[in-house]
Amino acid sequence: NGPNISVAEGNYIVVYDANEEIIYLQGWSLIGTIDGTNWDADVPMIPNEVDGDVIWMSYVFKTDAACEFKARFDAGWDVNRGGSFTDFCEPFGVTNNGDNIALPEAGYYFAMYYPALEKMGVGRADWSVIGGFNSWNDDVVMLENESKGIYSAFVSFAEDTEFKIRQNRDWKNDRGGTLSAIGTAFKAEAGGSNISCPAGNYLITYDSNAE
Repeated sequence: NGPNISVAEGNYIVVYDANEEIIYLQGWSLIGTIDGTNWDADVPMIPNEVDGDVIWMSYVFKTDAACEFKARFDAGWDVNRGGSFTDFCEPFGVTNNGDNIALPEAGYYFAMYYPALEKMGVGRADWSVIGGFNSWNDDVVMLENESKGIYSAFVSFAEDTEFKIRQNRDWKNDRGGTLSAIGTAFKAEAGGSNISCPAGNYLITYDSNAE
């Protein structure tokens, strides 16, 4: 029930963070043939401060095939960034009015923009956590780390629970296993049993290279 928010005339991306009770106004966003859109709707990016520099990170977006996108400021085309994608988790240079950024295949992704370096990076977000803690309904996204093929997510379990991880929000390819002790790695088994875990706050990491 706060007062109305006054803004000057212009195009804006408005993002509400219900966890932090913060509203972001203006800033960078992605636009392209992503998330079922065709250059007609922006995917917001959120600013994060790392070592004194601001890094903009997008929400996870989905593509059903190869796609193209760019980053732009204030939902307009006066200030935008494009460049040549090289590989996932490999930063690449971007310039104003640069080429559309092309991704080669369908999947779930997130993008990051580093203004101080004029670089962008794209990571995969195709793995997710699902379990009794969210009634086996809403996947918690796992983001690919700087090391390719390693995915992580923060989760909070209010009570003892079971969970698994799965790819592309589908049970065609999932991983289970047996947790022996918190902080100790264990084998990720395709189609394995539910993973039993005590209540607590955790960082779950999956190494798809070593399983």
